[in-house]
Amino acid sequence: MNSALQCIFATKELSDYFLYNFSEKYINKNNILGSGGLLTLGYINLLLNINNTTNNEYISPGLFKVVLSLCSSKFEGNEQEDAHEFIIYLLDIFHEDINRVIKKPNNDNLKYNSDEISSDKKSVIDWNNFLKRNQSVLIDLFYGQLKSSAICPICHYHSIKFNSFFSLELSIEESTNQEIKLEKLFYEFSMEEKLDRDNLYKCEKCKEKSEANKTIEIYHVPKILIIHLKRFNNNKKINTFIDFPLRDLDINEYIKSNDSVAKYDLFGIINHYGSMEYGHYTSYCFNYHDHTWYEYNDRLVNKIPKEKEKDKIINKNAYILFYRCQDNDSINWDVIYNKKYENINENNLKLFGADFVLKENPKKNLILGEINNITNIDKSEIIPVINIDEKNEIEDNIDKDINEIKEIKKEECKLEIEIKTTGIFSSIKRTKNNTFRIKTFHETRKKEN
Repeated sequence: MNSALQCIFATKELSDYFLYNFSEKYINKNNILGSGGLLTLGYINLLLNINNTTNNEYISPGLFKVVLSLCSSKFEGNEQEDAHEFIIYLLDIFHEDINRVIKKPNNDNLKYNSDEISSDKKSVIDWNNFLKRNQSVLIDLFYGQLKSSAICPICHYHSIKFNSFFSLELSIEESTNQEIKLEKLFYEFSMEEKLDRDNLYKCEKCKEKSEANKTIEIYHVPKILIIHLKRFNNNKKINTFIDFPLRDLDINEYIKSNDSVAKYDLFGIINHYGSMEYGHYTSYCFNYHDHTWYEYNDRLVNKIPKEKEKDKIINKNAYILFYRCQDNDSINWDVIYNKKYENINENNLKLFGADFVLKENPKKNLILGEINNITNIDKSEIIPVINIDEKNEIEDNIDKDINEIKEIKKEECKLEIEIKTTGIFSSIKRTKNNTFRIKTFHETRKKEN
């Protein structure tokens, strides 16, 4: 957990949002897929504590661990969990907790009126179907889009679909004597794959199953690119050395859309030492305040000298890589942080990355520029659907909830959490009968005043 948290802390854009732009009124309390804000507020409390520490001081994430275990029984004990699974879970809960879509629509996807329309237009329609249910800072930062295509060998129907992705999972071949460059994994990711008898393709047109050829390609990439090196396969760990760049990762040739994307710089790595059965995680993270790399190994924190960065950081135990797009510093992040809910329908379609604009020139889109001008999709190419309820807005009534008492019961561990407000946690106290009393910043301020 610690190594994963360090890399999330080091994600500057997300930390800036939670520290300086977040408000409790953004919590989507009605979303059953989230934690009602419990886990997100617990994380922000931890982030604030870390941000206020002095040199040579460490913060225990004990309170956050308690909150985490209440949100998911999977994290109750002290068993080691996969770092990638933990990151997916944590960031997904963050997203659902602040998802601007209060009432998710059912079965009202925009659909193609014809399979003859271009891939660009299909991409836009599928991306907007995703936005119908998912709108948050997490989507803007971490999500990209993949293109999946297959040709049925029986009826020759060419199926093209687009799916969003949160982290890019790159397979690794076992190689004990040879280093493999990260770019080679990107190339292999988009290679055509024949689906065998154990994984037959079912044609959506003729409904027959067959050993079809399938291709998955990168279509749009996010501003924060998380790369998962799949080192575990067939109950064993693959220890192949992957050579990856610290700076200037260029993946434009592997992107199949017309996007022209800036290069990426590494800012975080999670390392896994050990085997499939037992292991230990550490992390390397870049600190944007002093522009220095640090090694995090539980309570031990070591600064990495600049002359040793490459030799230390690029290692055979690298498991998850965090890359940041170089043009992020040019983006007007206030536009992203202050976005409101948008009613997505056939009359209001959003292009991927359309809200990333320059600080100096807000009229220019940073991602798409002038080359991906496909906003004028003909309505005849889309099958009309019922629009989302126009009343789907976040109610700004947080003040009414400040004195409410909420109970979160967990029968498995016989714990009760009593929360006096929906505020960010400032302390937690164990009381009788395994009951925890959580105080918030609101209550603390009231007592101090």
